[in-house]
Amino acid sequence: MLARHSYYLILFLLILSGCKHQAELPLPHAFPRIEFPKGEVKSVDQNYCPLKFDFPTYGTVVQEESFFDEKPSDPCWFTIQIPALNASIHCSYGPIDQNKTYQKYIDDEYNLLSKHNIKAEYREETKLHNQHGVKGMSFEIDGPVASPYQFYLTDSTRHFFRAALYFNSRVNSDSTKPVLEFLKKDLRNMESSFEWK
Repeated sequence: MLARHSYYLILFLLILSGCKHQAELPLPHAFPRIEFPKGEVKSVDQNYCPLKFDFPTYGTVVQEESFFDEKPSDPCWFTIQIPALNASIHCSYGPIDQNKTYQKYIDDEYNLLSKHNIKAEYREETKLHNQHGVKGMSFEIDGPVASPYQFYLTDSTRHFFRAALYFNSRVNSDSTKPVLEFLKKDLRNMESSFEWK
């Protein structure tokens, strides 16, 4: 009788060990592989703008015809579309005059930047000065923000230019970081080659 109980106990333990099932661990999120575009660097020199700069040919310049259903304040408003990276660089230009002073442009720049403060984790500001005498400031904003890189360029007396990089997708700084790093070198080249006509 004891042998019979031992037999059932061993059988039960064997069945129980055979049913052992490991809990599945969730896999980390995967991001699609990014194919970075290649393009020859060329001068961007639009006849409707008093400026020029270098940018790779993978970006297409499109003049803006409307801004929130209104005509832009100057014909030199354009977007550099980068479909291969689902990104765009929104650019605007304005003359410095009695209607809009240099200080008003600077105040507007910082007001636009402050809209990112809710989600921004950190903002790095860098003074710009290139070989053509163009000065300005770049802003690299860390965190889940709509525009992680922006800059303005000016001569502080006649011209003011602003550019902001946007990704045309849901904001996720982890997945856009490699693309941002790739585009930063072209944005910095844009800043260093920039000149007034």
